[in-house]
Amino acid sequence: MNRTVKEDVVVRFTDSRAIFFVRRTLERPPPSAGVSPKQSIGFAHWPGGIGVMVINELRKGRWFDAWKLEDAADVDCLGEGVFKGVAFPFLVEVGTGEKTAANVDEMYYFAVLPPEVARLRTDAEQLQALAEWVAAWKRQQEKEFHTTTEAVEQERLAAQPQRLPHEDPGIDHHANQAEVMQRLLRKEWPGVAAAMDGLKAAKTEAERQEWSRKRFLAYIADHTALHGTPPDVEQTEALKLHRDTDYILTMANALNAPRGRVDKRDWQLAQGWMEKGYYRMSEAELEAAFARDWNYAKPIKGNTLARRAKRIGLLTALKIGRPEKPNTLPPG
Repeated sequence: MNRTVKEDVVVRFTDSRAIFFVRRTLERPPPSAGVSPKQSIGFAHWPGGIGVMVINELRKGRWFDAWKLEDAADVDCLGEGVFKGVAFPFLVEVGTGEKTAANVDEMYYFAVLPPEVARLRTDAEQLQALAEWVAAWKRQQEKEFHTTTEAVEQERLAAQPQRLPHEDPGIDHHANQAEVMQRLLRKEWPGVAAAMDGLKAAKTEAERQEWSRKRFLAYIADHTALHGTPPDVEQTEALKLHRDTDYILTMANALNAPRGRVDKRDWQLAQGWMEKGYYRMSEAELEAAFARDWNYAKPIKGNTLARRAKRIGLLTALKIGRPEKPNTLPPG
């Protein structure tokens, strides 16, 4: 199977700058066009956003296969002539899911073996050890990546604390924002939300399959009701829909239900509540920031925005009550 190369990275020895190995990352094979019941559909949340996500595939279980290449001198990982004269006699393939060519995610071409691997006597021992070496190397890379992302997240939380010093310890503005955005999304995608609830409560495989199918139909119906057009559907599934009484009923219910679209100002408040600091702004500050952030030529009054935020459930971090007046009496 021909695969598109996403990236090639050369790893060299620090002292000699000689090539150690090349890591090649491959693009995933393109999924079949259109949504289908086989895909996982759900709500995905990230800082400042939430949306409906369609996952084309779910693969579990990482594997590492090492090979000794017979035509090592002919391997050129980065294009013709880039590594002229460099042989790559060993290859490690890294994949996830079933062991197939389509599920290979990375290929490691080694010009030389790691010293601890090269010391082993037989090819079988070396290949096993090389696969384990790449697995350990990847774990270390992922650990360093997680350490970096955790540091970035800590900086974000420091700039946007979940509560201010005067607030009750039970307050968590990040959780509050996520809950509000979840409610807004459920309002816009009611059929998908109900099917997700049914799937979560399903106890048998038959029930899970039934709710997965309902979620698929609900996604098409909610998308059509919300956007005015249906999503792209896998061709074989599209042919079945107009003979599916469940689909016809689901679509009719979605189109005949009251409009579920959430006002864009609610989304803008929810999205910027933490990330833009709205949760700790006075009404005057909120009015100015909201107009600037969302390009409103005519600003919306701060008290109107504050009432709207309260109505959808967003919690302010401002102190409640009148601020104390400064002492104006002369000393003594």
